[in-house]
Amino acid sequence: MKVDLKPQSRIYPLPVLLIGTFDKEGNQDLRTAAWGGIYDTNKVIICLSPSHQTTLNIQDTGYFSVSFGTKETAVVSDYVGLVSLKDDKNKRSKAHLTLREGNYPCPLFKELPLTLECKLENQDSNGNVIGEILEIAAEDSILDEDGKVDVTKLRPIAYDPSRQLYYTMDKVVGEAFKIGEKLK
Repeated sequence: MKVDLKPQSRIYPLPVLLIGTFDKEGNQDLRTAAWGGIYDTNKVIICLSPSHQTTLNIQDTGYFSVSFGTKETAVVSDYVGLVSLKDDKNKRSKAHLTLREGNYPCPLFKELPLTLECKLENQDSNGNVIGEILEIAAEDSILDEDGKVDVTKLRPIAYDPSRQLYYTMDKVVGEAFKIGEKLK
């Protein structure tokens, strides 16, 4: 039997996105965001509270990175969303994250195998941040033989907002644009 639920912010699955920024002084920060995704062909959209340090950093510098929480980084992914850099200046060291060089002024971390380097394109008063993807940094360990990201190797996690749980996404169930052909 179908049950009607109250309207809520529920889309399944939600990617666990890690938003990296530098502040005006060059200090890095990383924050978890579950509300975000692709906005256009080479753009991302992230919904962040206007009061978050991350949002202020994006306004100040114009750049940010978007990494994906993975099965291996689930604890860190949750932690950086729980703790604000405003409250704990040792946030990065507690998360055991190692900064690495990128091609743009946004932080990349060795422990996060897939990162989009983005430039701020637009930001509204509700906290919606739209960024142009300038480059994608991927560890070769998550690529297939054709040089494409293999989700089963990346092992991204998804967030279930109704039960407040993380899930892995590492099993193939079918080939897109093919498995539906049998119903034609």
